[in-house]
Amino acid sequence: MYNNDIKTQKTTFWNFLKEQAVEIPIIQRDYAQGRLGKEYLRKSFLSDIKTALDEKKEMKLDFVYGTVDDEDKKLSPLDGQQRLTTLWLLHWYIALMSGNLNEEVCKILKKFTYETRISSREFCQNLCITENFIAFKDFKTAEKRRIVDFITSRTWFYSAWKQDPTIQSVLRMLGGTEINDKIGEDIIDGLEELFKDTNQETFTEYWEILKRNDAPIVFYHLPLENFGLSDDLYIKMNARGKQLTSFENFKADLVGYIRKQAEENKDWKKLLDQKKGIPIKLDTDWTDIFWKKKSKDNKIDEIYFAFLNRFFLCELICQKINGKYKEKIDETPSYKYLYGKEESDINIKYEGFERYECFNIDTFDALIKVLNNCKDYAFQEYFPKWVELEKDFQFIPKYIDNNTITTLTQNGRVVFHAISKYLQIGEFDETSFEQWMRVVWNIVENNNVGMIGAMRLIDELGEHSHKIYEFLVSNDLKIKSEAAKEQVTEEIAKAKQIRTGGDEWESKIIEAEKYAFFKGAIRFLFQDGKGNVTNESWNNFNTKWSNAQKYFDKDGVKDSKDCNYKSEALLLKAVLFHVKDFWHLIEPNKHVFDNDNLTWKWNILLEHGWENAVDEIMMGNLTITARDDCLIYKNLYMTNLLDYVANAQKGSRIRWIHNHRALYQERKQGIILDDDKFYRNRILLSTHGIEVNSDHKIPNCDFFWGWDINFKYQKKDGNPYYFQWNTDGNLYILENNSWKIKKEEEPKEFYCIGVSDIEDSEQFIKALESLIAQAR
Repeated sequence: MYNNDIKTQKTTFWNFLKEQAVEIPIIQRDYAQGRLGKEYLRKSFLSDIKTALDEKKEMKLDFVYGTVDDEDKKLSPLDGQQRLTTLWLLHWYIALMSGNLNEEVCKILKKFTYETRISSREFCQNLCITENFIAFKDFKTAEKRRIVDFITSRTWFYSAWKQDPTIQSVLRMLGGTEINDKIGEDIIDGLEELFKDTNQETFTEYWEILKRNDAPIVFYHLPLENFGLSDDLYIKMNARGKQLTSFENFKADLVGYIRKQAEENKDWKKLLDQKKGIPIKLDTDWTDIFWKKKSKDNKIDEIYFAFLNRFFLCELICQKINGKYKEKIDETPSYKYLYGKEESDINIKYEGFERYECFNIDTFDALIKVLNNCKDYAFQEYFPKWVELEKDFQFIPKYIDNNTITTLTQNGRVVFHAISKYLQIGEFDETSFEQWMRVVWNIVENNNVGMIGAMRLIDELGEHSHKIYEFLVSNDLKIKSEAAKEQVTEEIAKAKQIRTGGDEWESKIIEAEKYAFFKGAIRFLFQDGKGNVTNESWNNFNTKWSNAQKYFDKDGVKDSKDCNYKSEALLLKAVLFHVKDFWHLIEPNKHVFDNDNLTWKWNILLEHGWENAVDEIMMGNLTITARDDCLIYKNLYMTNLLDYVANAQKGSRIRWIHNHRALYQERKQGIILDDDKFYRNRILLSTHGIEVNSDHKIPNCDFFWGWDINFKYQKKDGNPYYFQWNTDGNLYILENNSWKIKKEEEPKEFYCIGVSDIEDSEQFIKALESLIAQAR
């Protein structure tokens, strides 16, 4: 997009303007550095200018790109018009204040003009008419000292000009922000305030400095001869509309930061290369990447800025100091800023470059590689077929509408980094990228350490992203990260099998990975009963894979034409029958029994300790008998409870909790299981005259829902009494099947009796009668 033979030219504004005119094209945005809300940015920029003048220390501004008309000797800036306008105002103001705004000076200053609006153009021309400012000398010595008051009170200044955004910004750059509009104290945001303590002699000295060939304020001019002055090009480079966006401010500060670093470290200078460096790339080749996903009204800044912030967040997470990742990185200001509010980074407001100063040269080297290698690839087309939740993933963000862009989930952020890492290592290749994405997504979907841990694992693996299979099977394989360790081990095993069996095995594995709810985790198809992977266990793959298709669909266990694996809970009963050390495996508040896909994936098929049981059922061994050695069969298999759960609506699940003594249905109270001492369910069912409340009943099952069971006892004399068998081991008498009855003499206590030692119906009736007698 530019002539490689062109050299950048360092120049001063005065020398530049003497040689050629500058005309801001009509398609460019208005002058915006003087807008409200940009006070702090103006303060920094203007303070640097004054320091350069006072200390005569060189101040390098960014590149100015543009097309020069050789015949008219007129520059139409493609980028840099904001800086050029501020420099023009600086020269005009100092010429005025030093008494040098004469015909000769105005002739040169008139060579700068705006084509954006007639009002802007005429205003700039009027500033360069000597006669218009003859009265200013007397005016500034009066009580009213503001330059803006003088300008706006002149007969040549039309009141309608106050509505012109460029003129508004120019006046604010000259005179500063109105007192009522200021957002903070001590804000130097106008030339008048910047030079408020400057005398005539110093202004004259400033003016002489600005005219010199070695004036300290310089910029680099890069004439882009091959661009051509086309509307389409200006739309691309100025697709940010009339407002000065966060991205424009960020871009200027980014380049400024790199320049500052380059002054102290020569290694940074390569980032400023006139052909391959970040300044030129930001506005040319990289802009083309985002232009392909522009909004309907030709905006790209939002997606450009979001992409860079996502890239920098990944780099921040994966930064190392002395070979180690930073601890508690998610608590740092830079992380919180780049991550965005409420996990969304699409509305990050740029407030200065401080949050980016933690990045070193390696980060910017990586950025160059990523965007240089980022061509027009639809990366999501190479994702595994099972990836559904991220089907809208966009590596380069796109506009959903003119005000909203695509965002990323935590998994999406990890995959974003995986793609970035791949592009850092080398150019895009379909085969290697598809293999990389398969491994990445399998890990991301089945990791157990969260986004940061997963991203750092992917960062480590990403060094080998172009040959990931070869890396996973290498003899000297070393992976430092402990994240998603089980899934990484699985990926290594599959890579070795693919290497041995070739394309046929890769196809089998990929087919299984995308089936049902497996989503890349299929180790239960090639592990043996001890969780080991051997040649023999791989020989059983086809059998297990065939059975998996009979047993499961995307929702979990299913029924087939030949067998009711789901509705009769056959698969659930079988796996529970074959598990060896049930009590050791069941953790309080954790284990769930139902036919749901997540239950089977995470609590059974991939759970440590269940390998033997899973191996048995996957090999087709569903034969079961009663097991007196296991309470689970005494209380589940020997009853209809599992059958009930298997056919209940979604959400009816059983979880083993409360020290292995209870089961519960989601959103309901639980079931107390009988043990050697506590026979609540059996006694309530077997005692004559007892009727348990219907809310507690489970169809065709000898269990009741509820930690606390309410029931009615019908005495032989016909009077009904109501009770509650509570999990605290006490039996309470109730009033109208509702409230526990309090003792009259001790109102804070209730009538109750301990029943933990009751073993039969006779003892139970005696306890009920005793409570009735006490409460009378």
